[in-house]
Amino acid sequence: MNLSKITIPTAYSKVTIKYRRDNDNDLAIIREIFNRNVYEFDMGKITENVVLDVGANIGVFTLFVLAQAHNNTRPVHIYAFEPENNNLEIFNKNIADNEIRIRKPKAN
Repeated sequence: MNLSKITIPTAYSKVTIKYRRDNDNDLAIIREIFNRNVYEFDMGKITENVVLDVGANIGVFTLFVLAQAHNNTRPVHIYAFEPENNNLEIFNKNIADNEIRIRKPKAN
């Protein structure tokens, strides 16, 4: 897998995101979420501290929510689900690169 990375400054810190060089969708998703906030997500308007990221792809939305949560000093729990192995591999790299504490579910 041929990966590139982009670093995005936020009010809290810089977020580093790895994405596939040969996949135009990865970079488009990063721009849509971080630059345009297409989901119109505002941590200040959230009344609960739980967010579901179903179809988490490479982790862009998860990282965006965590950056906003840090900006607002509000704790948040994100449950991210990604069934596709290549996406999950990059998701895990992105979480690790940004030193985010995660808990993986226990295997049965």
